Amino acid sequence: MPLIKNAALTACASLCIVFILNISVYKTWWNDRILYYWDFIQETQDAPSEEERCQARYSGVYTLSKGIIKFVQANKINDAVILLPPNGLIEQNGIDLLMPEPAVFYYFTRIKSVWGNSPSAQQANWAVVINKHQLGIVPLKNGAVRDSLIKYYCKFNYTL
Repeated sequence: MPLIKNAALTACASLCIVFILNISVYKTWWNDRILYYWDFIQETQDAPSEEERCQARYSGVYTLSKGIIKFVQANKINDAVILLPPNGLIEQNGIDLLMPEPAVFYYFTRIKSVWGNSPSAQQANWAVVINKHQLGIVPLKNGAVRDSLIKYYCKFNYTL
């Protein structure tokens, strides 16, 4: 009797899972999160290094973050807090790149960063700026320059 009960409960649970995963919200989640990750693992499992797997998965965000950390290390900058531009400004300038949110940027670089709409934006002492459709890093030595750049960045959408 317990065997039949266990089989019936297993079948019932399996049907419930199948039913739930066919609801559009959960189906999208399943496809975009679980299956996408599984496919990614299958494609990159032969990559020789973690660096190559990160590059394949995170692409531009990872490359940008690593470029900034190389700049900071090469210039021996200590205690940098970087003001990141909004994605709306980057899109307007025709740059095909998404700026990472500060938490993701910190995860990749261990360097603090802020968005212009953050209460801690005044702590920024470096900024990623756009000049002639290219990104650059500049020091924010003057509080007035920092304030005007923050004000300018806040005109655009900070989106993920």
